[in-house]
Amino acid sequence: MWRSCVLFLVVALSTATAHAASYAELFPTRKYADAQIQAMIESFDYKLGTISLVSGAAKLELEPDYYFLAADDARAILGDFWGFPDNPDLLGAVLPIGKTPVDGESWAAEVTFDPMGRVSDTEIDAYAPSVLLEQMQMEMRGYNATRQRLGYPVYELVGWTQPPIYDAATKKLHWASELMIDGKPPNTLNYEIRVLGRTGVLAISFVSSIGRLDAVKAAAAELLAGASFASGHAYADFNQATDAEAEFSVSELIVGQSLDELGAMTALTRLLNDLWFLALIPVLGIWWFAIGRKTV
Repeated sequence: MWRSCVLFLVVALSTATAHAASYAELFPTRKYADAQIQAMIESFDYKLGTISLVSGAAKLELEPDYYFLAADDARAILGDFWGFPDNPDLLGAVLPIGKTPVDGESWAAEVTFDPMGRVSDTEIDAYAPSVLLEQMQMEMRGYNATRQRLGYPVYELVGWTQPPIYDAATKKLHWASELMIDGKPPNTLNYEIRVLGRTGVLAISFVSSIGRLDAVKAAAAELLAGASFASGHAYADFNQATDAEAEFSVSELIVGQSLDELGAMTALTRLLNDLWFLALIPVLGIWWFAIGRKTV
């Protein structure tokens, strides 16, 4: 009954602009035994509908199945509360309706903007997915040699769960890969979305266990459709006389950024399916976590 009321509230508020809902409105029956956690998540603004990003240069139109936490609230989870390094490009995070930010068996998608300039897409057809995968696997082996010397986990890029797809008309790119950590299950799923704009790239990044591929893939499809740049800030609005070109091409965006951000992964990924522990992973700019705290 309460879930039906929540969904009615979400649909009613999800109009042309974002609206904030309280914790009590979205989660009327969810109370945590830990008073500090309860106070923290009750203080958040849970935004619904169309989210304005990058000072209005971009937007994310959310379906009624999702809510958004702005950067300060997202940082309270990652940085202030759990002590992870701050991401200066953080805009916020998207989470599924019905799951609090500390619920078990949930996911969160980090939203960032990198003002790297316009990314060239002229060579995208020249690189087959198999070639990109081989390049990433080769470079990952180089990363692993260093990580082993430092005593960190090593990663194996198993393969694509979604080969890179670039839509030249919408300037949207998405791909997903499966990773194995130290040869032990569960494997990790990384799902990445990029929207190319006039002055940079809007990124939406998921990480989860591979067992939740279907749920993440469905959410990624909806967030991909809902992300865009406003008129004047879109890819087609690029002015060669005044605007900067990015150092990355589209293929280098896949290979280079994926491997650079891979260094943020930790052995906590192994805990993704264990509801008695917490695993909060800032991998590829995304979080997926499970918590075993009991509600009362």
